[in-house]
Amino acid sequence: MPYYIALLAAVCSCSGVPPLPEGFGGYIALEAWRSETGLSLKYMGPDGLVYSSVDWSDEIDENIPIPDAVSLVVVNPDLTRREPWVGRAKTARRVPVLHAPDYWRYRNELLAAIVPNSGTEAIRVTLGNEDVILYFDSEGRFQSVMGAPPEGIQVVRRYSLEEYLTGAPERLKELLADLGVSTTEVLFNTGDAGDDALPFLYANADTRVGAFIRVLPLGAQPVTHNTLVPVTQSITHVLRSHSTTLVQQPLSSLTRLMFAVTHAASDTFDSVALPLVEATPIPPLADAAGMDLATWEADLDRMTGRAPDMGTIRYLIDGEAFFPRFETAIRNAQHSIAMRTYIFDNDDYALAFADLLRGRAEDGLDVKVLLDGIGYVSALAQPAFEQPEGYTPPLSMRMYLQSGGAVKVRVIANPFFVGDHTKTTVIDEEVAFLGGMNVAREYRYEWHDMMVEVRGPIVARLADDFDIAWARAGILGDIGSFFARLMPDRKAEPGEGYPIRVLYTRPTASEIRITQLEAIRRAQRYIYLQSAYLTDDAFLLELVKARRRGVDVRIVIPLASDRGQLARGNILAANKMFRNGIRVYIYPGMSHIKAAIFDGWACLGSANIDQLSLRVNLETNVATSNPEAVEALKQQLFAVDFAASPEMREVFPERWNDYLWELVGDYFF
Repeated sequence: MPYYIALLAAVCSCSGVPPLPEGFGGYIALEAWRSETGLSLKYMGPDGLVYSSVDWSDEIDENIPIPDAVSLVVVNPDLTRREPWVGRAKTARRVPVLHAPDYWRYRNELLAAIVPNSGTEAIRVTLGNEDVILYFDSEGRFQSVMGAPPEGIQVVRRYSLEEYLTGAPERLKELLADLGVSTTEVLFNTGDAGDDALPFLYANADTRVGAFIRVLPLGAQPVTHNTLVPVTQSITHVLRSHSTTLVQQPLSSLTRLMFAVTHAASDTFDSVALPLVEATPIPPLADAAGMDLATWEADLDRMTGRAPDMGTIRYLIDGEAFFPRFETAIRNAQHSIAMRTYIFDNDDYALAFADLLRGRAEDGLDVKVLLDGIGYVSALAQPAFEQPEGYTPPLSMRMYLQSGGAVKVRVIANPFFVGDHTKTTVIDEEVAFLGGMNVAREYRYEWHDMMVEVRGPIVARLADDFDIAWARAGILGDIGSFFARLMPDRKAEPGEGYPIRVLYTRPTASEIRITQLEAIRRAQRYIYLQSAYLTDDAFLLELVKARRRGVDVRIVIPLASDRGQLARGNILAANKMFRNGIRVYIYPGMSHIKAAIFDGWACLGSANIDQLSLRVNLETNVATSNPEAVEALKQQLFAVDFAASPEMREVFPERWNDYLWELVGDYFF
């Protein structure tokens, strides 16, 4: 890494792995703006989204470049200052934000160029009155110690700080050019965490300024909506869902209630066997070939009662990859847009997206938007992210979308509080998008999440699913969905691609849960899994049993969450898995990803690994065994997130009420 990153490696890292905080103290920068006097940051912390300004005008002078070294400062943003962040940003320049994989890549490149990798040789760097010994140990891990070298390590070269940092700014420029970044300044997320962490690094290769930023653990109050309208809408929605909707949807409503109660009763006992498994030793990893995927796919045909469809998958990870492509597809649509989403917020980004849909409807396209009632109302009731100065949100996005009569909107009722958590959009019946993202600012700019773009005959199935859900949300309710099911399925033209299977959570069929549990039981080589919420006891038991038969099980979960205290269930799950030899990676920020690979079979979509997604709500996932598609998911998502996420090294402290929060959150939130 360049000069300042190399110094951070010397003073903050011993093993090359960012330390894991006790509890969770991680931060991840989302946006940065540089002004004449300092830096404005937007970042996610343990308490949610924070806007902060750093003033270092008295500490560094960018007008006086240092030719052979670097001005290093550690600044402490005052999180209690709630200055008009967005207004300040308008007079500043945006600084690109890079994440931990790029940070560690460049840091390691610099170390590899100057530090011997023999296992016995080291270099000595003089920092003021202190000496730092840098070396790679016999297992190839980078180490740094102050003072004298350890026994068996010989210093082969001495460097002053200026000598050590020679050429590093050019390396930074090379990295930025390789990543397609057009500026020579950047803000890095370092992945460093803990009480004394330096989670951010501002670096400017031209002015040779580097500033590590330490964050004080202070919260900031969120901006809240006017609560009267959301509360009124919530009460109205609940009353409608349990009155007229029960008349319109008697069969589906009672079926959902019956199966929800039955599953809640039976799944409560899944955790009983876990202590019995924990009593046995943890074995080494097995050298196995993996399960027979051809047999597995044939068994899936029998388990689901249908064969997979043909198609192709393209992964769109994070809002920066998904939403521009999504918006382009909507602008290029020729006939129809059928959108089914859980949340359509009323923030500034959602409003701009609504304007795009309204514009396409005014162009004559058939634009339908299907909103879940719980998600729609709760989005209006939650605290908002910081909005541009003067922005006034519409009180009802449904009414805003419908204004002018162009966009057709239906809100799904929620009898017995069962939601439709599916997120699918079908455009021209030729391309579909599905996954975990709703329409809101946090999905566009803040959170780590994923959607997939699918093409081919599989799109016809997703279009049929939308028609049935749309009919059920209409005035005829169950009768409407009954006639929609009687309509002949769309005849999909044979197309290129590979088998892709659509899996569901429905009142009578928990396909996503059943198939993934069986995949865990059959896995012989590896299981990679990411979920925003991982609290299903049966999943935890099967993952533990898989690890104890030698399967390489790796999990990525966040501890930052939009569920507040209810996310404490993830801490309990992380502790259970860690105690049983599972490698647990803590994503540094809010991750909303739902994806898994089991010995070459990938499954991803809208369903979390909790009771709400696997037993109660309506969900849609896709799955495939295609080698190219699975490898792309492994490299584009899992390899990147394993590198960006600190690995758990010890159990988290548990609270007496964590188990209560887990039980409540599993079924009701």
